[in-house]
Amino acid sequence: MEFKLDFLKKKKNFKKKDNPAIDPNVYWRVMLFLGLFIVLVSLGLGFYLVKEVNKEPETPLSYQSLDGKISKKGRIDAVLEYFANKEKKSEEIKSSTEPIIDPSI
Repeated sequence: MEFKLDFLKKKKNFKKKDNPAIDPNVYWRVMLFLGLFIVLVSLGLGFYLVKEVNKEPETPLSYQSLDGKISKKGRIDAVLEYFANKEKKSEEIKSSTEPIIDPSI
């Protein structure tokens, strides 16, 4: 009894094509799938970036108190003090009676 294993052998197909030119349909398909891939990746990255931008910023640990609330009172007081000092200086400049020297004399 002999067993023939023809289905395991690779069939040789040496048919000549009528037109030996390059098939443009292959390149169009490659470009189409590459363009589709680039569009899908761009949409995915755009969606990811929008989600990241819309997130609330996390505060550093130095601004958080023991309760977990944000402590901005010290910073607000410092800014208010700065503007109060600036207002005092501007009032002093307005009320000073410095003699103005006329350069045309």
